[in-house]
Amino acid sequence: MKDRPLLHFAILTLAPFGVDAQTLTIDHRPVGCVVAERFPRFDARFAPGESVAVARVLFRAEKSDQWWSVAMKAEGPSYFGVLPKPKKTLKALEYYLEVTDKALATTRTADYTASVVEGSGACSGKLLAGSVGSAAVLLQGPAGIIAAVPVGFASSGIVAAGSSSATAASGSAAAGGGGIGAGVLLAGAAAAAGVAVAVAPKGDSSNSSTPPVSTQTPVYDVAFVSAPQRIDVSVCASGVATSFTGLAGIAPDSGGNFNELHSQLTPILRVAGQVTSTTFQATLTCANGAQSGSISATGTNNSYSGTFVFGSQQGQVTVVKR
Repeated sequence: MKDRPLLHFAILTLAPFGVDAQTLTIDHRPVGCVVAERFPRFDARFAPGESVAVARVLFRAEKSDQWWSVAMKAEGPSYFGVLPKPKKTLKALEYYLEVTDKALATTRTADYTASVVEGSGACSGKLLAGSVGSAAVLLQGPAGIIAAVPVGFASSGIVAAGSSSATAASGSAAAGGGGIGAGVLLAGAAAAAGVAVAVAPKGDSSNSSTPPVSTQTPVYDVAFVSAPQRIDVSVCASGVATSFTGLAGIAPDSGGNFNELHSQLTPILRVAGQVTSTTFQATLTCANGAQSGSISATGTNNSYSGTFVFGSQQGQVTVVKR
């Protein structure tokens, strides 16, 4: 069996508390081809859908030893993940899908290999992945790898990257205070702090049976700007010493409400609250119930500043809409 990479889990909005986790099944048609120089899109359904906590696509250049991942985002009853653009020089990529339920049980598909072709006509009867010509893709990299671009893939469209080892080892190298710019998770690979999101693709879809993805959903990033510019959340996961420099990719619904699980290696911190035109309010709760806190910020023009409390920790925060 191939080694599984040590990667950060991605951010996904969860159903409310009180839904019992069940063993998840994955409905996914294996992709046989992807088009070079376009962003491949991978789709799946997970059942029961209300049990999904985190889903992602893990991929690498064929025969590479470096796995990377992108978050899968909910779209109606399905989920999708968008990869960076494979170069024409890449002959094939390997991938699999992985989903974690609310009881932290993980299910995955088999490993699949997809050929990289120059156009749909070269797919020779295999299933061609949907694709988009323009996208913003946020990656998570394998432990020990700080390079921002996977082997065989183009750098265009990649807006941020991080590695689990860099997060653990580079506390003082994390981003400085202040807000988070559009299209940037947190400055520096170390600042990713275990959270990532695949941003919805932009533009029309072609060579694809899947519809274009809406980009209208607002996304907010929170940065803890008081020294040492992070909060210690080790209490949230037994045996896992970790901290967050921020919370990236908070995606409210149409009413401004959000209820999400943010994670590093193991889902550990639930963030729930509401954003309005002048306020950002949230509760912070360990998934294991060990500690709780809150964020309270005010502002205008989708830029907020305020304070946070988490156990005995407290300080300043900024919140910025991407």
